[in-house]
Amino acid sequence: MHVSRHPAFTYVVQDSASVEELQEFAARFVLDEVSRLQAVGGTQSTQVGISFGAAINGHTSEILNASQLWGPGSGGFDLLHRLTESRPDLAWTLINDVSALALYFSSQLDVDSTTRMCVMTVSTGIAARTVETATGRIPLSRNMGLQGEIGHLPVDFGIAGLGILSCDCGAAGHLNAYASGRGILKVMKAVGARVGKTDWQDLGQNPELWPIVLTAGLLRGDPHANQVLDAVTHVLARAVHWIVTVDPEIDRVIICGGVAEGLAPYFEQRLRDHLIKEPMYLQMERQGSGLAQVVEFPKGSDTYPLLGAAIAAEKQEARRTVIRLPPTLTKFRLTENRWTEYEVMLTAKFESSMLENCLMALGAQHALVLIDRDVPKDQASAYHSALGTILDQVTVAAVNIAAEGKDWRLVESILARMEDANFGRRTHVLVALGGGTLLDAAGLAAGLYRRGVPYIRIPTTLLGLVDAGVGVKVGVNAMGIKNRIGLFNPPDAVICDMQFVERLNREGIIGGLGEIVKIGLVADVDLIESLERHWHHALQNSFYGTPQGYGIVERSIRAMLTQLSGNLWESELNRPADLGHSFSQALESLPDPRLGHGKAVAIDIALTLQLGQERGLTSKATVTRVLALMQSLGLPTFESRISTVQLWASLGDATVHRGGRQRLPIVTDIGQKPVFLSDVKESEIEAAWGRLKDWPH
Repeated sequence: MHVSRHPAFTYVVQDSASVEELQEFAARFVLDEVSRLQAVGGTQSTQVGISFGAAINGHTSEILNASQLWGPGSGGFDLLHRLTESRPDLAWTLINDVSALALYFSSQLDVDSTTRMCVMTVSTGIAARTVETATGRIPLSRNMGLQGEIGHLPVDFGIAGLGILSCDCGAAGHLNAYASGRGILKVMKAVGARVGKTDWQDLGQNPELWPIVLTAGLLRGDPHANQVLDAVTHVLARAVHWIVTVDPEIDRVIICGGVAEGLAPYFEQRLRDHLIKEPMYLQMERQGSGLAQVVEFPKGSDTYPLLGAAIAAEKQEARRTVIRLPPTLTKFRLTENRWTEYEVMLTAKFESSMLENCLMALGAQHALVLIDRDVPKDQASAYHSALGTILDQVTVAAVNIAAEGKDWRLVESILARMEDANFGRRTHVLVALGGGTLLDAAGLAAGLYRRGVPYIRIPTTLLGLVDAGVGVKVGVNAMGIKNRIGLFNPPDAVICDMQFVERLNREGIIGGLGEIVKIGLVADVDLIESLERHWHHALQNSFYGTPQGYGIVERSIRAMLTQLSGNLWESELNRPADLGHSFSQALESLPDPRLGHGKAVAIDIALTLQLGQERGLTSKATVTRVLALMQSLGLPTFESRISTVQLWASLGDATVHRGGRQRLPIVTDIGQKPVFLSDVKESEIEAAWGRLKDWPH
């Protein structure tokens, strides 16, 4: 990589130059440099990527403002148009320097370990960009194409008597005015004048020396140097808090730039200290050192924006190459954000008012009620009677799940019943009362009939209450594969009635406990601890009539809904809730005696824990603890009837489903978001399965 450095041509250095002259110099400099580099390198490339330190409309590439270069009120400049006019033979790409940094860093990360990242630069100016690491997409405002111009936010600076300083943009009190390179210089001069530090006052003659002077003061323990650094890093730590509070999906913050590197290592340590001392409100996982640990300070980052600009240019060229539009084509785009909201009610005892409130909100007059024949008649009749007192007409259909199976025949039989009832899109509601199989099939039928009709779920199994009943995925088996046909179809309401659980047999309880353990491992350590305290009662259905049993189910539902919230349609494929669902499909496909879903999930978890231990990600103590808990709950941790070839094939199918990457969730700390692996080899599965076989069962 060939790098040459030139002094900046700015309004500070060339104070007599007009804005137009400064803008023309920038264009001329770029054109001359491109010609020089082409001559030096002998390259035939026609792509040019430019990283530019200015507020740039990311949609149009127009420079909206470059006050740090061209002074306050410099206004807009279409540099890209100017360059294209001069050299139409080249494919120009212009990108903001912080956006370029974000592209570079996102290209260097394992997207399975980081979902969303923020890059903050502290240099001549201050700005930040969040980027989706899987796609490299940088969200931008719709009209102006901007994001993260935090340097122009007002702040309260922590040095008394300093006065209000002005930003390069001309406004007063901005973050840039105090904590950018030029801002710190102003602060040092003002403090120097107040306390009589002549070397600080004289920095106006040699402004480039301020980092050396301030670092020397820090090295000596100068209280004024420490005061300045403390105030600067304090407002920057506040900025980090703002960013991760507004966007809680950010799990890595990278801070770089001339200030961060010029004041190393003092800058990094002081900023981390502030993050530790001021935890975030109500976010325990990001309090104290937890938040400080997601912040990184890379070295040697001055060339990274150039590499990011190259990535942007390559992406732009790919779009030019792939999308060749005929000149007569007119393109239209329709965008609509669909609001999704539904209520999940957990109750120790059903009251008819729960159904009445749901039905009133829907405005339905008629109901088709599907009841699994395995549901006790007295419990089913309570819901039937309640519906009869609320609606004009109620049609009840008993469904024999054991006879029909979870396939298209079941969906077709439900659709036929809906057709016989002359089911309307607003006048009718479908009510499904049963286990996961019936809820899935009914949800699929509701999504297909007339392109979508209202439906209410009433799960009657523990597995349904904590998993299948509360989510939005519906489907049935097809082509010999579980849930191969399905939809995302949110219910209009879910009623989780604990009275059903109190009548379940032991196997029904065990099936639900597999999913409860799963969600606890990735989202709620207190749930796991509660299971450990009450494991000797958890297999008794009467336990779920107690406050402790109710609390376990309540925490499970809450944790599951928290995981679903914000990713209901699975646009993000790194899903913690996929723990236990990478190998379980093969396990559930075994012939009689069949493994229920919860048991298959438990074996999947056991294998995943062994893989995590082998990689050094999951401690032996965690593996031992979880396996012991599952065994105490009656959950299996091994199945001798399946081969590692079948397990590997199951992971392969999951990989296709997850966008071509394994995205295998690995538990590191119980109750915390797992890490995701996408490079697991078949030999690792063989070794882990062998160790699991030898585990005491």
